[in-house]
Amino acid sequence: MKTIIVSILTLVFVATGWSQNLSSIYQQHLGDGNYTKVQINGELFKLAASMSDDKDNMSAAEGITGIRILSADDLKDEAIRKNLMTDIWAFFENESYVEFMRVEENNEKVVFYLKKSGKKIVELSLVVDDDVTVIQINGDLDLAQMSKLSNTMNIKGMDKLEEIEEK
Repeated sequence: MKTIIVSILTLVFVATGWSQNLSSIYQQHLGDGNYTKVQINGELFKLAASMSDDKDNMSAAEGITGIRILSADDLKDEAIRKNLMTDIWAFFENESYVEFMRVEENNEKVVFYLKKSGKKIVELSLVVDDDVTVIQINGDLDLAQMSKLSNTMNIKGMDKLEEIEEK
């Protein structure tokens, strides 16, 4: 009986560690409110898609259920920045995420991660090391359409998606 209780408690603690989300990583290093959080609901994209004349943008926008941006781009403390980025990189190093593209240019590093459900891409995340920024796009995503849509979004780092079409 003792072994069962210890096993259950261990499982609870391990599951709690796995469930750590990106917001809690930022809060752990910066405190609540010392970084920028942007949450865009999928309804905005549906509205934009309904008003667009560009069928590619319409199709890509309709598949998005939400975008979340977390950024500490004005972080001056290098030690905090390094520790924060270490935890962010660790967050994406698991079987749920697959690194599918890396762009390193000058001192800037942008890494794209995919999360799939079956054969569908349900999340596209990009990590911008230089800006301590993570952008997560959720929905039923098509990479070719997302690369075209990235031109109109004007979010730093999203311009790297254009390189998908080049590859």
